[in-house]
Amino acid sequence: MSFTPGPWEIRGKKTIRASNGIYVATLSHWNAEANARLIAAAPEMHDALEGADVDLDLLLMAIKAGDPPRELEIRASDIKRRLSAALSRVKG
Repeated sequence: MSFTPGPWEIRGKKTIRASNGIYVATLSHWNAEANARLIAAAPEMHDALEGADVDLDLLLMAIKAGDPPRELEIRASDIKRRLSAALSRVKG
């Protein structure tokens, strides 16, 4: 899948533009601001989900291998931190 590379940012309250200057979207309805935040965060959320997918596979392998609980906790906390950061961008 290919899309305009991020980061994307909101210009004004309703326009999303990529860092390379390409316009991604312009919204014009009553909840445009909230939707603009969601759309602008899409590249970051995509990266966070891709990373979490890989990291969860590694975490499951570590669990099966019997890695120490502290190491597993550190890995799980890192996944949670990255997903939370992506979500916080949507919430504004």
